[in-house]
Amino acid sequence: MPKLNTHQEYIDHIQTLPHLIHPNVFGFHSNADITKDINETNLLLDSILLCSSESSSGEGQSLESLLEKLVQSILGDFPEAYDVAEIMKIYPVSYNESMNTVLTQELQRFNGLIKIVRSSLKDLKLAMVGKIVMNPSLEAASKSLFNGRVPDLWMSKSYPSLKPLGSYVADLKARLTFFQRWIDVGYPVVFWISGFFFTQSFLTGVLQNFARKYTIPIDEIVYDFEFIKDAPDMKPEDGAYADGLFL
Repeated sequence: MPKLNTHQEYIDHIQTLPHLIHPNVFGFHSNADITKDINETNLLLDSILLCSSESSSGEGQSLESLLEKLVQSILGDFPEAYDVAEIMKIYPVSYNESMNTVLTQELQRFNGLIKIVRSSLKDLKLAMVGKIVMNPSLEAASKSLFNGRVPDLWMSKSYPSLKPLGSYVADLKARLTFFQRWIDVGYPVVFWISGFFFTQSFLTGVLQNFARKYTIPIDEIVYDFEFIKDAPDMKPEDGAYADGLFL
């Protein structure tokens, strides 16, 4: 505290202090500023959205008509759930090929997400025309879709993602296309590592294949990495090619 005498001196001293307090004053790391700014921005945007009118858009379209178009655009080319039992006949559990198990486990995870997306959008269409009751979860989903956000209903069954609605749907469809091509054509030469629902299962599968091939305990194996310039046209003898890493 400053050694001052009068009230005005204290006021003058306070006015010299910075308006933005550095996190170190509170014992926080400087990165705490980033979290604070993100939280403040989200609070501001959430408050604006809460106060905004949902009755019409700039073009005079109603909430219902906008949602109907949005639901139709998502469902238009959205795939059905995978028939895992049939796929397991083509890619059965195999001691020498752990990727079969990785594939079926991934499809089971994606099936949960596909089903919740399709069912919620179909229910939303029915609710908008009054055929079923608009329950709280559907109402929350409709508001999220209208605001360009991924509904919490989907995120409860989803892989982690921070993308807005449009990018999320495009990303999800790209992931499902990757796995459909794997099913139809066979093992990809290059695996899209960030396209997996649970990336650790793929990484463990690569280790397991190597461990079983050379009869080495999996706990004794570590990864080695090689970066290549040209896209490969055939699988490596050991390990796997992968792209989509974020550094």
